[in-house]
Amino acid sequence: MQHTILIGSSSFGMSEEAVQMLTKQVALGRAKVVHRSDSSPVPLLDITGIIAGTELYDKLSLDCMPNLKVLSRMGVGLDHIDLDYCAANGITVTYTPYGPTQSVAQMTIGLMIALLRNMHMSNLDMRRGKWIKPLGRQFSEVSIGILGFGRIGSEVVRLLSAFNPKRIYVCDIDLTKERPLGTSLGFLGIEELFRRCDLVSLHIPLGKENFHLIDADLLELMKPGSLLVNTSRGALIDEDALNHALTTEKLSGAAIDVFEEEPYDGILTEFSSVICTPHVSSMTITARDNMEIGAVTDCLRVLENKQPINEVPHEL
Repeated sequence: MQHTILIGSSSFGMSEEAVQMLTKQVALGRAKVVHRSDSSPVPLLDITGIIAGTELYDKLSLDCMPNLKVLSRMGVGLDHIDLDYCAANGITVTYTPYGPTQSVAQMTIGLMIALLRNMHMSNLDMRRGKWIKPLGRQFSEVSIGILGFGRIGSEVVRLLSAFNPKRIYVCDIDLTKERPLGTSLGFLGIEELFRRCDLVSLHIPLGKENFHLIDADLLELMKPGSLLVNTSRGALIDEDALNHALTTEKLSGAAIDVFEEEPYDGILTEFSSVICTPHVSSMTITARDNMEIGAVTDCLRVLENKQPINEVPHEL
């Protein structure tokens, strides 16, 4: 049987090995590959597998693909996939839980450093012909809050511990998770985390229960001049509330890599105190290679009636 595999992600193709894996299937006559970004219509009725990015797969779109067997996600976020529909209709959903961990964690640390040392603002000043030397802060001067202690959050903590912050606090639903060796952590509820910390970094998945979790009330708890980093999901933050907190200087800055609506051109781009990046925390050669190879591998395994390596757990 020849399968039809849809490349849903517009950024797919950075991994030569992943591309070759699909090319081999095409050459053997086992698969046909179509791209959502192509000008020609996508044969939705024929689609049996999808290599997915962050595009939406809701009931409406999945209903158009009655022969779909596997939706293979490059990455870890699943908020754009109707998992209940997939489960009810026998569609296997896979993901690449380990692919972006190092990439996202390292970028998070970089964004923290940039905010604490005002690097983004100094860059803008120099380009405008201004020679200004703002005072920044070292990690030893600040308490860092990590919201979410999963694969990425725990890796951020591990990397962060080498910089000797004043204190690292964590908020997570599971307090039994193993802590990085030699790291002293304080576990707090979310309100206390925002109240105590000078910088909070978000590392939780998005679901209906935490849409706009970071709202005006939570931001109001933060110390004047605090900082916020988000490399997780844009809709975790109420943008109007963040806009107000920045306008009133309740927050002195933020670093936002993910947005509720992408591509993004909203109000946050107007703040010189905000670092805005276009969802690039997983965009490293190694991370993309791992994610694309992992997604293609599991897609092909399911289409060959084999057990996938990283099927999304039903509890997610």
